[in-house]
Amino acid sequence: MTSPGLEYGRVEDWIGGLVMDGVDSDDLPDDVALTGTVKLEPMLVETAGGIRVPTMPKWLSVQPITCQYINGRLTHRGLPYVMLLAPNEATNPTNWKWQASFDLRLNGAQVVRKQFAFVLPIYDPDAELVAGRNPTVVNLTTVQPVNVPGSGTGVVQGPAGFSISGVEIVEDGIQFYREAPGSPDGQVPVGVPVPLPAGSGEVADDSIDAAKLAPEVRAKVDAALDEDAADTRYAPVSVADVASGAAAAAATLATQKLTTPSGGTAGQVIAKTADGFAWADQSGGGGASDALYKQLARTPESLIVGAITFDANGAAISAAVVWPDGTPGTYTADAVSADFPSAVDAYKITYGNPATKVYTQPLMTRNAAGAVTSAPAITVSAGGDYTTGLKFHWTFDDLGLADGAAITNVPALVGGYALTAHATVSKQPTIHLNAANGHAAARFVRANAQYLRTALFAAQDIIGQPATQYTVFKRTSTAAAGFVITGGVSGVGQHMSISAESATNLVNISAQNGGSAVTSPASPDINWHAVGGVFDGASSRLNVDGSITTGTVTNDPNGVLPRVTLGSNAAATATYLDGEILEVRVYNRALTEQDLAALRTSLQARYAIA
Repeated sequence: MTSPGLEYGRVEDWIGGLVMDGVDSDDLPDDVALTGTVKLEPMLVETAGGIRVPTMPKWLSVQPITCQYINGRLTHRGLPYVMLLAPNEATNPTNWKWQASFDLRLNGAQVVRKQFAFVLPIYDPDAELVAGRNPTVVNLTTVQPVNVPGSGTGVVQGPAGFSISGVEIVEDGIQFYREAPGSPDGQVPVGVPVPLPAGSGEVADDSIDAAKLAPEVRAKVDAALDEDAADTRYAPVSVADVASGAAAAAATLATQKLTTPSGGTAGQVIAKTADGFAWADQSGGGGASDALYKQLARTPESLIVGAITFDANGAAISAAVVWPDGTPGTYTADAVSADFPSAVDAYKITYGNPATKVYTQPLMTRNAAGAVTSAPAITVSAGGDYTTGLKFHWTFDDLGLADGAAITNVPALVGGYALTAHATVSKQPTIHLNAANGHAAARFVRANAQYLRTALFAAQDIIGQPATQYTVFKRTSTAAAGFVITGGVSGVGQHMSISAESATNLVNISAQNGGSAVTSPASPDINWHAVGGVFDGASSRLNVDGSITTGTVTNDPNGVLPRVTLGSNAAATATYLDGEILEVRVYNRALTEQDLAALRTSLQARYAIA
């Protein structure tokens, strides 16, 4: 329970060490996580760490907190950060610091990390990001002072800026210079010279000090920054922007003695990959950006926004996240440690709502002290589940036919029921090789009454509601209407089918004769479309290229699906299709929108369609 008037800061840390190269594909030293603890102690005059809170009034004893390093991350109660009391106007004193003392080991050997103190600001989860990070979060790595004789410089808290690198007495005053690595001399003048004081021309030390602190001098220093510099001086050097370009960012990184890849475009970042470094989009796409997002998924706290849901033992089980490109997602714990109930051993983070990708941390193992001893690599998969409940599946690749040849038999990839055609050749659809991204499609001609259908299902295979049908198809004519793509219409009513009832709608789903139907609002065209029909009573949905419409498709004796027919009604006597079909899937469950989005993403990649 917290007290009113008090505020808190957030502290994080991530540490590692280089050891001799192990058994892997390269010959470079390996980066391994350190283990150990950090003791965080308030620096107060009172030995008990006491502060007064006049607004309550109350006296508080602020006790030290010890946190473990698990997989190299500072961890408290299973979370990769710790919240500490932050000084504010409600406390007395108001400006004390926290001190960090370390007990660290690298492969069992003691590692010395010097004790230091730091200022703890009040944590604001909605603070505007600086260089991609929340400036109110204290990272012990970035605030720890560094002092390497002859080469290092001290690191202090606060935003990056520039340094006054020199001062010179010139004819009309005192000229200040700032660092400018790109200039011939390494420095450039800051504003105009400050006039010399009246008198002998000799400048006393206190006069120079006063000039340095004078408001007009500070104004000139600020004015010396041109607009581009002012916009980019706090930008992370690894982000290419329109002003500086990828080449400038790479050059900056090169001055930091990093090996940088060539190329890169505006808005990209340099990401670690299995082969080194590469430019990557700030999105959840493939390639190098997946490597970048896998790194982020290792630390869910870097993505979490808003409230976190904890279980009874204090384990973080769910939270909303936002990825660097602004895409929302969800963090969910998959497994909580049995021996350390406040720690999470496996989790997933989705990319998108509904998810188009899922970043999963497989089950980790811990030692007797709770430290992670094995953390399998983050995996990336399409969001949702489009394999469970797949009852039937057909595609038209690998039939061994020449382009334009008649299709007579299509074996099932799943389900065991082949699609067959009429014995008359003219009523058989034809194969269209390389219809989409090298994949084949079945082409149906309405005037020739062409179709494909299975035998009647055995009783155990008949599909009832809830169910889902999914197809990738296109019209070859926008004039035709009243055709079936997949499903079928019986002699007395409609089985569950994806069809088009009029020339003014692209597609609809329906089940019973004269009953309700879900209709797509899109106008007909001759483009490829990914269409999913979910038959689930009042929860029925039609998903066309990710656009969702809802309605009611009720179940009756004709609402079941006794066979699958492509391109005509179930009796193969009417409602013929003018169009092409790339594949058909039938599920014996209602796919969620997340499942449908994942399936659509997969098929978009397979067929290179919009």
